[in-house]
Amino acid sequence: MAIDKITGVSWDSIANVSGVAKANIANFNGQDAPSAAGLVTTDLVFHIDPADSSSYPGSGSTIYDLVGSTNGTLQGNASVDGNGHLILDGVNDAVNFGTVTSSTPVSVIGTSFSINCWVYNNGSGESFQTPFSQWSSSGNDRIEVLRVTSNGYIQSIVRDSGTSYSIVTNGTAGVATPLAANTWYYYTWNYDSSTTTATIYFNASQIATKTTRTVSNVNKNFRTGSRGTNVGIQEWNGKLGAYHVYDRVLSSTEITQNYNATKATYGL
Repeated sequence: MAIDKITGVSWDSIANVSGVAKANIANFNGQDAPSAAGLVTTDLVFHIDPADSSSYPGSGSTIYDLVGSTNGTLQGNASVDGNGHLILDGVNDAVNFGTVTSSTPVSVIGTSFSINCWVYNNGSGESFQTPFSQWSSSGNDRIEVLRVTSNGYIQSIVRDSGTSYSIVTNGTAGVATPLAANTWYYYTWNYDSSTTTATIYFNASQIATKTTRTVSNVNKNFRTGSRGTNVGIQEWNGKLGAYHVYDRVLSSTEITQNYNATKATYGL
């Protein structure tokens, strides 16, 4: 349990007594709000966790960003179960975080980043299923992550001026490593804008790397569970968990640290 440095009281106790979310307490105290003990917080710019009552209070359609103000709205029949897992039906469910611009901390377009999220797919549904997308209908430039339903391979896509640059875990741009159905994974996408190098991890293991491309157009809609353009396309069928986004590349040691700090929520 994380302890507030100033008061010596647990963050959960402060939040319960004051009625103020941990993220807001952190802003006041100048500290990063913890959700899982041991999570890397340096340069953490976006953090949602359905298992944390300060991120999802147990009811309603809002899921709160624990380190900023990029809050999301549950769409369709999206819900959170008793284990703190976001449940998506693969038809019309998603979480919409609105438009990200150059001033939005969670925008990962045109900069180095690390996207980390817990994913669990049921293995059926649309041909492509999207756990993370920053894309809008006005232009082809985008950042997105797709699971190919037919073989389980992950495509981590940078699309610039209509041309896609993908890092794929199917042996073409990495090793033949599918994201198996009915299994929890901690997926990480590191992107170094100085070298335009993308690297993919499953849990704490690196599985693919490739030189790709930087995207500069940042006015995009941000969704998890479907394509950013709109709900109903490339819907995720299964579960999603905590998301951690950083405005830098994480080291392999830091990825392992995050995996170990959060895996218990997913039965690992």
